[in-house]
Amino acid sequence: MASCKPKRSAAKDDAPAAQPSSDVADIDPKLEWHDAATGYVIRLALPGFKKEDFKVQVDAGGRLTVRGERPAGYVRFHKAFQLPPTANVDAVAGRFDGSAECAAAAVVAREKEEAAAAVGKGQMVAAAVAGFALGVFVAHRILSAANS
Repeated sequence: MASCKPKRSAAKDDAPAAQPSSDVADIDPKLEWHDAATGYVIRLALPGFKKEDFKVQVDAGGRLTVRGERPAGYVRFHKAFQLPPTANVDAVAGRFDGSAECAAAAVVAREKEEAAAAVGKGQMVAAAVAGFALGVFVAHRILSAANS
């Protein structure tokens, strides 16, 4: 499974130009990433923020973006993550508990991968048994021909 690490954006095109840069404090919120059997959970610590101070977006390519700015003291942040291909981007859900934003993405393809792996193991076992049986048959024919 691909590792999902936060990616920093080089361009800050969507930052408001009205505030001078000396009054802006860019923060890097603490991040927790959990990879569970049923999905992925991303948790960002955002003390002092309100639900209205940030937004979460997911594009069709599986890129999850969390942006926020707090007018008091003018603090802002921007985090972007590439979700793994096994994440269901249509089922991403977010929750804010007053101090942390939690975004969850369900897994859809992991079950298919496990089923494909099981089929692959079964095919390997079948090939090994067939090879063994063929070897026994050939050895039997050679010994039968030598004894006749």
